[in-house]
Amino acid sequence: MAEKKRRGTGKSTLADVARLVGVSTMTASRALRMPEKVSPEIRAKIDAAVTELAYVPNIQARNLASRRRS
Repeated sequence: MAEKKRRGTGKSTLADVARLVGVSTMTASRALRMPEKVSPEIRAKIDAAVTELAYVPNIQARNLASRRRS
């Protein structure tokens, strides 16, 4: 299966990181945002995957996802 890349940029996504490590996207996100809530072994694997894939968080996507709805 081909890796899903960010539309128009060709950059790796958080889902790519999670897939490489064999964890859920939520676990990968939690490891990056709240590392104390993830085991050291999983954090190390996610850190290695982030480096291998040259993953850079998409700040605009994060802002959209965390926007509160009224």
